[in-house]
Amino acid sequence: MIIFPLDVIKRVFHDMTVFQHEEILLKLFKLCTNDQEDKSLKEKVELYHSSWGYTLLDLYKTHFPHEVPTEIQIKFELTPFTHFFASELAEDITNEFNLKNEDLIYIEDLYDSIELEEQLLPSEDDFTNYILQIMLFPPLIQLNDFFSKAYRWQAQSAKSLLNTVNFNDVEMPKYEINFGLYLATSFISQETYKAMGEMDGLINSPELAPMAVELEKLKNSIPNTMPIDKEFICPHCGIPHGDVSLNHNNVFYVHLTKAHLDLHVQVGFYLYKQFRQGISIRLNDIFQNITLTINTVKNSKCIILVEGTSEEAALPVMAIRIGKPLASRNILVMNCKSKQKVLENFKLFRNNFPNVKICVLLDSDAEKEKREIEKMIEGSLDRFSLSFIPKGEFEDLVPLQIVAQALNELYPTGGNVSASNFDENRGIIGQINYVLHSFNSKLDKVRFNKKASELMHADEVPDLIKNLINDAYKLCGIK
Repeated sequence: MIIFPLDVIKRVFHDMTVFQHEEILLKLFKLCTNDQEDKSLKEKVELYHSSWGYTLLDLYKTHFPHEVPTEIQIKFELTPFTHFFASELAEDITNEFNLKNEDLIYIEDLYDSIELEEQLLPSEDDFTNYILQIMLFPPLIQLNDFFSKAYRWQAQSAKSLLNTVNFNDVEMPKYEINFGLYLATSFISQETYKAMGEMDGLINSPELAPMAVELEKLKNSIPNTMPIDKEFICPHCGIPHGDVSLNHNNVFYVHLTKAHLDLHVQVGFYLYKQFRQGISIRLNDIFQNITLTINTVKNSKCIILVEGTSEEAALPVMAIRIGKPLASRNILVMNCKSKQKVLENFKLFRNNFPNVKICVLLDSDAEKEKREIEKMIEGSLDRFSLSFIPKGEFEDLVPLQIVAQALNELYPTGGNVSASNFDENRGIIGQINYVLHSFNSKLDKVRFNKKASELMHADEVPDLIKNLINDAYKLCGIK
């Protein structure tokens, strides 16, 4: 039986933050089932879940031998968090499975067993991919429980005199993993809870009418207050208090979100709109932090030469959108500032840095530079790659619906721009300028390209850019 190492688990949570999660989860599933081609999908899923069960047991035996669970059961984890990823951040992975008729029946049975409001259910065209996505998720809630215990244990031992408590160190997650851990198990934020009127507000909410009886039962089963048995430093006065207790509203929130998982999940789905809004804000905040150093590379293995600032700003973001970050793989996007300088820099790096791989992206008006570079890279495709935009310039690659969405966000006072305002057979920059001129605005190409790339999902990143990024990965020996 395969046991996944801790580094792999942390990679899973990392990829759930901004990068695409499918790649790592598919690898783990295939690792468990590659020699089981004669098995049905149901049997393969059972093997995959068993591996996660043994992995959790191994984590506890290694790091918390005094707290090893007596039994670990792994099942499909359908929560607002996994639903969000499977329905809104998912690529089509159906081609990764050789599905037979019995497998399709198994998938359909799983789909029929889902109890969600109709507006949350995927369409008939998407439900197979949706179930496969849910199927791949690891036991996020149980992994969260392990990391929570690791955090508490390490915090406790850090307070011990001279650090005399010996324990097996569990490296704590970075912020990317904290995001995954927190939102994988928290479907009702404190902000939402307070905005809805806390305990009585939830119980009396029309949105939660089907859950009112269960919520009332929970309210009546918990104490009105709960003392905190540790000294608490007040954030207002800075003085330690030893007699702090939680009020009824806070006790209810803690019980709902930590002790009554099934009820928590159900309420989370009824309040999915609020959950989705919260997770989108968190994703955007983290994404903005990442983009501050998105093209900072110390030792470049590969350089992508581009003509201008727009490509320099947009390419690293598009790479993240397809799950293939550049900077962390020592791939640098270099702004050469003109097509002529692209050619000059290509010659410079080609002749003086023989160990550096080089990719080139050129607009359609760079025919002369394209021909020269083609001659120089002939027979050396293990070191060089050339991508050529066949018509127009970089901005012409952006899907029209993303063009409209980006303009509406960047110029909110200009009226509602739609994809129908543009003709895909004409250059997009001239058309954008015409639209913006009508409400006295001027296009900032760099801001536009950055915003457009941030708005794209993986399947909206242009194929030419995907191929360019794939070339950079291959040249660096990255699969």
